Amino acid sequence: MLSNSDIELLIIEGSLRVVSKESVTLRPGSICLHLASEVMVFDLPCQPVDLLNSSTYPQLVSKKICDVDGYVLNPGGFVLAGTVEKVGLSEDIGGQLSNLSGLARLGLNVLLSTHVAPGFGSKEPKAFTLEIHNVSPFSLILKPGMRICHLILHRMNSSASVGYDELMVDKYTSGAPSGSEYMG
Repeated sequence: MLSNSDIELLIIEGSLRVVSKESVTLRPGSICLHLASEVMVFDLPCQPVDLLNSSTYPQLVSKKICDVDGYVLNPGGFVLAGTVEKVGLSEDIGGQLSNLSGLARLGLNVLLSTHVAPGFGSKEPKAFTLEIHNVSPFSLILKPGMRICHLILHRMNSSASVGYDELMVDKYTSGAPSGSEYMG
């Protein structure tokens, strides 16, 4: 795991790019990421979803998060959302996304998939898509710009022979948030 000092050096040397309108929020061992202003909700299908048949995947509907009222996520609710920050990693830097403990203690799980592959956003920094689930018994309000999760980084023992962006050239190109492009 890299410290905030290590992260600052990666930014200076160019192995890590973080694009944001605001200043980057560093913690002792992570970068705090913030919630973008849009969520994607599922238009619930009438039939079961066949995970190996993308034609059965439910449609996603985009909803803007109101700056004042926010977006109400009811108990059991699930949405996809992006991060404000766009990140680019070199092939020798990997990472993982992690919940903020203060939000998790209120029942908000923002990450079902946490792995960040080396080379993610290496060609062009990209926002992360978060899978946000309310596991609490009460409604929660999401607001654009709120701190939403940590990005924890680590240096690989050697560079990946192929980075994420080279391996997944045509995958998830629409930006965050985006729906599943599971390939089986």
